[in-house]
Amino acid sequence: MKGRSIAKISVRYRRIVIMGVLIVLLVLIGVVGFMHFENLGLFDALWLMIVSILTIGYGDIYPRTESGRLFTLFVVPAGITVFSYGFGTAASYFLEKHFPEKVRENRMEKELKKLNDHIIICGSGNFAKQVYDEIRASQPDAAIIFISEDHQFMEDYLETDTLRIVDNPTEQRVLERAGALHARALFAAMQDDADNVFITLTVKNLNEDIDVAARANQEGSETILEKAGAKHVVNPYAIGGRELAMSILEPYDMSRIRQLRSPGQAEFSISEVKIVAESHFVGHSLHELDIQERFGVLPVGILRNGELIGEPSSGPLHEEDVLLLLGTPEQIDAFEREK
Repeated sequence: MKGRSIAKISVRYRRIVIMGVLIVLLVLIGVVGFMHFENLGLFDALWLMIVSILTIGYGDIYPRTESGRLFTLFVVPAGITVFSYGFGTAASYFLEKHFPEKVRENRMEKELKKLNDHIIICGSGNFAKQVYDEIRASQPDAAIIFISEDHQFMEDYLETDTLRIVDNPTEQRVLERAGALHARALFAAMQDDADNVFITLTVKNLNEDIDVAARANQEGSETILEKAGAKHVVNPYAIGGRELAMSILEPYDMSRIRQLRSPGQAEFSISEVKIVAESHFVGHSLHELDIQERFGVLPVGILRNGELIGEPSSGPLHEEDVLLLLGTPEQIDAFEREK
C-alpha cells in the first residue's frame, strides 16, 4: 500500500516537471511570436504573454495586427490550458504529499495526551528497526512511540499507524512529550553509547518505575548503562560474535535458537524449572535425559546454590537445581509434567 502511494506521487512529480517545461516553452514561443508579429520589445512581449495566460488582461498592451491576433488565438489558449493543468497537478501533488502528514501530526498530538503504559523506542538504523519489528510481532496491540531525528528512516520503515516524534530523544522535553511519565518501557537504541546513557539517566529521573533496555556498543559501556538505571543492556556485537563462534562449536544448539527465533515461530521464552527431590531426573545428566529431542526445549543453564552453570549438559542433576530452559509455553509445560 505504501509502495503504491510513493509510486503515485513519483508519477505526479514527473507530470509537474513536464508541465513546467511546457509552460516555459510556450512562454518563450509567445514572447518570440509577439516580438515578431507586433514589433514589441522583450519585456513588453513577456508582459503580454504572462497577463494573457493568467487571463488578467489589463488592456495596456494588446495585439494590433491581424497576424498578431491569429497568433494569439493559438498560443494563449494553449498556454492557459497547460498552465491550468500544471497548477492543478502541482496543487494535487502538494496536498497528497503533505496533507496526510498534517493529519497524522494532529492525530499524534491527540494520541500523545492519552498514552499510558506504552513503549518508547529511541534511535534509528537496523538495530532500532529490529527492536520495533520484534515488539510489533510479539505484542501487536502494544502502543509504541518512536523517537528519532531521522525522519526518512521512520517514513521508510515504520507502519503508518505508529506514533512518532521527529526530534532529539536525548532532550528531556522530548521524552516528556512522548509520555515517559506514564510509559512502561523504553528502549535506548541509539548508535552512540553516550546518548543511550543520557537517555537512560533522563527517563529514570522522570519515571523511576520505567523499565529501560539499552544498547551498548563499546566494551565497558554495559556497566555504565546499568549504573545509569538500565535494567537490560545488550551489546549486539558481542552477541553476534559469540553466536558466530558457537555456530561452529555448537551447531545444533545455535540452529535450535535460530529456529525458535525465526519469524512465524511460536512465542518462546526462558523459563525456570525447579528439580524437586521426588523427580526421577535427579542423578541423571541432561545429555542422558535427551530433553531436546523429547520435549523440544533447549537447556541454557543451571542455577545451583546461587551460581550459574553455563554447561548444563554435563554432570548429574541435583535436588533443588533450577533449570533455565528455552522453549514455548507448551514445551515447558510438557517438560514440567514429565519431571
